[in-house]
Amino acid sequence: AGRAASEPAGLNRALQDLVGGELADGVEVLDATGVVRSSAGRVPLASPTGDCVTGAPLRSGDGAVHVAAVVKLARPTGDVGWAVASFVVDDALAVRLRATIGTGVVVLLADGKPVARSGPVDPEVVRKALRVAGEPARHDTDLAVVAGAEDYQPVGVLVALPAGDAMGLLPSILALLVGAVALAA
Repeated sequence: AGRAASEPAGLNRALQDLVGGELADGVEVLDATGVVRSSAGRVPLASPTGDCVTGAPLRSGDGAVHVAAVVKLARPTGDVGWAVASFVVDDALAVRLRATIGTGVVVLLADGKPVARSGPVDPEVVRKALRVAGEPARHDTDLAVVAGAEDYQPVGVLVALPAGDAMGLLPSILALLVGAVALAA
């Protein structure tokens, strides 16, 4: 998208291709003064210098939470603007993350509250997991663990599994949580 910025039609097409190819739910290119030059899909309301590492969940105008990254665009003569790419934190994203472990439920969190999930989950296992973030929490026959939701990563990930499935899937759960941390970083 950055290379296509020299031509407005090319830029618009490049951004549409990124969203159409499901590489992002929204992308936006801003010039050095912060004026939006082109956008496609749903993009959070963010300053050109802020992304997920700023500490607060980013939200679009409709209130949806986003995981976003901001990249400075530059030429040898200086900065020319920014590019923003984001994913909407919704049930569809939770389902995609859940597909990596094959069972259980993925719950995405913002401000310490569930904002998306891949399926039904007992609210009590979510409450217990949030109280002991980073440690496994057990409720009835479910086991859950939370990663993220830190100052540098405002969108957390909770994975809840039936306790019998949890031990065999521990490596997959850890990989999912590490991947989610990397996604939001």
